[in-house]
Amino acid sequence: MRIVLFLVALLLCGCGGSPAPTPTASGAPSAAASLPPLAADAKGKLHPPTGVESVSLGASQPQVEAAWGKAESVDKNEFNPKQSYWLYYSKGLEVSFNEGKLDSIVCHNRDDKFKPYPGATSDGLWVGSNRADFEKVLGKPTGEPLAQALKYSDKGLWIRFGTDGKTVESISIVTPGS
Repeated sequence: MRIVLFLVALLLCGCGGSPAPTPTASGAPSAAASLPPLAADAKGKLHPPTGVESVSLGASQPQVEAAWGKAESVDKNEFNPKQSYWLYYSKGLEVSFNEGKLDSIVCHNRDDKFKPYPGATSDGLWVGSNRADFEKVLGKPTGEPLAQALKYSDKGLWIRFGTDGKTVESISIVTPGS
């Protein structure tokens, strides 16, 4: 009987510890504790407002495919037939084309489909950062105030957060003023 009670207690309370928090650009632990630490060579892969890695906004579909390979999935916008989305789940990237030209790049955090994008800005901001990190480095957002996003319209940068308002869901590189 004691063994059964012990096993029930383990199931109810859990027997494993929590993973160590992942450091963010500011050195504070992130809410996305399941992410690996930011790699030493990750800084400088996000280039707001121009692009990500060697891919720039305005690139053609063949240019994006040459850089990142064939998309794992392609979706069409049912309301705008000139717009399509290429999904690179294993890279943590989603790109949007309008009339065949790249108009946004979304770097995802880990979710049920995407692996986390491992790159960061030159300031060390990445999907493992949190809201406070972005505001500390970039200042007050220049776009409309949103509960679950920071919009830096002048920098071509949008950061979307989870329901807690702190954990990064995605970082979007867009044309400034969008």
